[in-house]
Amino acid sequence: MANFPFRHRRLGALPQPRDNRDYMLARYMPELDYNVVGDIAGLASDLSMYLPPAEDQDGIGSCTGYGGGGMMETVAKGLGIPLGSVSKLAMYYLARQLGGFSPTGDTGAYIRDVVRALAVYGAVYKGLHSDLNPQSQFRVAPSQTALAEALSHQALDYISVPIDVQTVKNALASKYPVVYGIPIYSNFPQFGQFENIPMPSGSLLGWHCM
Repeated sequence: MANFPFRHRRLGALPQPRDNRDYMLARYMPELDYNVVGDIAGLASDLSMYLPPAEDQDGIGSCTGYGGGGMMETVAKGLGIPLGSVSKLAMYYLARQLGGFSPTGDTGAYIRDVVRALAVYGAVYKGLHSDLNPQSQFRVAPSQTALAEALSHQALDYISVPIDVQTVKNALASKYPVVYGIPIYSNFPQFGQFENIPMPSGSLLGWHCM
């Protein structure tokens, strides 16, 4: 893993504007909404056994592709669906394309758009679209073969979770993985120093998808 400080990395999760077309949790899954049902996190569940290994985005703003692709791998493994590794750079490319950004520019992307890409195109298999050499590969469109195969692995349902810690905990306790973005400030620890995460302070460096 390349040891770039965060200030030298691209933080590519773009703060997304409100969109009334989103499928909101409060409307479609009120049984998870903390404001409706209260705390159900006492159910507790551990999704760590389904999580893919951490991967390095190598200094480009592709964190939404890694977050969305990793979520899809987590869901598939939890449901016992054979999927394999998702190409995170393919998902980053498709998210930029759907969001109206230049697919050849390292613009970052909205989390909404990477999840839309998983619904529209499906999860692109890494064996058909490599994530090697990310500094150039992020500009490469997935092949028609890769896109055709991805249609077998579409995200058929997804919900927008409100920015509410308790509702996020309710979703996790019900075994629904959540993709989210956080602001990264200049006091965020560098790699290998994550034992204690301080409260944010200093200048805002950008947003990161996890």
